[in-house]
Amino acid sequence: MMQMLSIKSDILYKGHAFFSAACLFFCLFSLVSLYGVEKKADPLRTLADKGDLNAMMCLAEEYFYGSKDRPPDPALALFWYRKAALTGDPRAMFNYAVCLDRGISGAANRFEALEWYQKSSDAGFLPAKFNLANIYLTGLPEDKVHKKKAMPPSMELGKTYMLELAEKEYPPALARCAEVILRTKNLTVKDAEAAVSMLEKAIASPAPPPEALRLLADCKYSGTGTKPDPQGMIRLLKQAAKGEDSEAIAKLAYCYEYGRGVKPDRAKARKLFELAAERGNALACCRTAEFILQDSSKDPDLKRVVELLRRADEQGSPQATFKLGVFYFDGIYFEKDIPLAVQHFYSAAKKGYPPAMYNLGSCYASGKGVDKDEAAASYWFLAAAKMGDAASARVYAKRCFEGIGVERSITQGEYWLRRAAEAGDYEARELWRQRR
Repeated sequence: MMQMLSIKSDILYKGHAFFSAACLFFCLFSLVSLYGVEKKADPLRTLADKGDLNAMMCLAEEYFYGSKDRPPDPALALFWYRKAALTGDPRAMFNYAVCLDRGISGAANRFEALEWYQKSSDAGFLPAKFNLANIYLTGLPEDKVHKKKAMPPSMELGKTYMLELAEKEYPPALARCAEVILRTKNLTVKDAEAAVSMLEKAIASPAPPPEALRLLADCKYSGTGTKPDPQGMIRLLKQAAKGEDSEAIAKLAYCYEYGRGVKPDRAKARKLFELAAERGNALACCRTAEFILQDSSKDPDLKRVVELLRRADEQGSPQATFKLGVFYFDGIYFEKDIPLAVQHFYSAAKKGYPPAMYNLGSCYASGKGVDKDEAAASYWFLAAAKMGDAASARVYAKRCFEGIGVERSITQGEYWLRRAAEAGDYEARELWRQRR
């Protein structure tokens, strides 16, 4: 168990240890002045000043979300959440931790947030224990602002907390445990059924977690741990989408685009993809960019397309990275830059994206943007072929027949040519027919 640090009265200014006493006094005076300039009659403020917990929490929430009488003010929300947290109230400590975790009113301080999550968790507040478990499972990166070294994951502690929450049937923990099970390699039928059971318990709660609804929808789509149920999948995705789960919205869009459980409706699919893109979903950003390019007869909004692709690229989407590489390669929107295009292809290829592997192989084979290297070309064509890319399988087969960048082998050539033909590559089918 992590040893807790004592909470100093100047916790809002932690990390600024070299402030002079005069400077600290001035900052505190300024903050008090800020929240002091309000309407004369303010019963809520009066009660909060007297230490009433409910009043402090209400005041903090009004400043956090904004209200009829108070515009949003993150600094004052943080101030009042902290005041409430210092009373030892678990919910207040949790809310203050969330503000620190997300960087409300200033740079995030996730290490200090960890301390407050721990205090709230020790007081029995389950949402705090859930956030605490997630932090232990992932660890914390280095915080240069607050001079904190990176904290490596503590998997055992994180799993212990998560399992304790799951045993109490805390819905988000049930969803997280089920997700871990479903992502296990060599998933057994028994484990899949156990995961589905967890998800069913999670969605039975008055406020089901959107991720639980989405995960159960995935199971009903694939028949994992339960019978395939396309209509049930759609119902769950729609419910998750109402909870603004961007991934659920994107999956629902996919269903409307390709007619999975619903009648195909391209217009509705695009609208849903755009909604998911607004919420930052990487797949939706890429798909919305494609819609813009496909549906524009003359001049597509390339600036918007690039913005969407960059947002997805920042989230690690290999599809977006690849598409940006194509833009650099062809000189679309950007000035033509083959070496930079190759860098994008390489980045996407390393993440296992077959079209990028194919393009990278082609660049090595032709010497465009990179030194010509037939062995490297064959390596990337084979990597893409193994992932089912038909064109790459055909090209690699030809290289095997001719011994280009790989040892000459008729057997291997025929094997990969047949694979390409079976995958639907027209040229490979013709070549395979001629060899039979």
